[in-house]
Amino acid sequence: MTGTASTAPAPEGRRYGGRTAEERRNERRDQLIEAGLEVFGTVGFAGTSIRAILRESGLAERYFYENFASLELLLVAVHAHVNDAVLKAVRAATNEAGADVEARARAGVRAFIETITTDPRWVRIKLQEIGGSAGEEVQKLRLAAQEAFAEVLIAYGPNEATLAKGLQPHALARAVISAIESLVDAWATGQLPVTLDSLIDHAVVIIKGTATELERVSA
Repeated sequence: MTGTASTAPAPEGRRYGGRTAEERRNERRDQLIEAGLEVFGTVGFAGTSIRAILRESGLAERYFYENFASLELLLVAVHAHVNDAVLKAVRAATNEAGADVEARARAGVRAFIETITTDPRWVRIKLQEIGGSAGEEVQKLRLAAQEAFAEVLIAYGPNEATLAKGLQPHALARAVISAIESLVDAWATGQLPVTLDSLIDHAVVIIKGTATELERVSA
């Protein structure tokens, strides 16, 4: 009997060029995230199209939709990529700094600034491209990211004193994070002409001042 060529798809685990189908998908996803970092980080979300992402990545349209249902979800993935790296650096720095509030604050703020400013695209992605031009999914991510950084503050914050005053630790921590992000954004974009050390001093005052006020015993 004469055999015929099979038209069935290759098994999922079959290797092509030494890589499995899953590995190739992951590589394409990484390419799209890198393309998103470049395009979102230079022209912004509002000025970006899927076509622009495809041009930057060198991939066909079908590979975009293989990984992301929308341009917004690519922005979510790009922001998560940046945020995870910055958060990892901040956690490591604060853990190494010990229990002293000011030492931890200074170490964490320095790690945040030095990590995020290693690439100007990261500043835009982390601090600027999560506003009104993007949609609900990005706003959810922004809140989740703030919560993750707030947890770093809460880990050594005066939480009992905060609750005793009828205040919520998470709410205050997120307010502090927002204030620091605003300072860093202004500094990175040239609107706050101070040195790095001075910028850190400003941020530390916000953290330490909040902690001191919360611990103050009412007369």
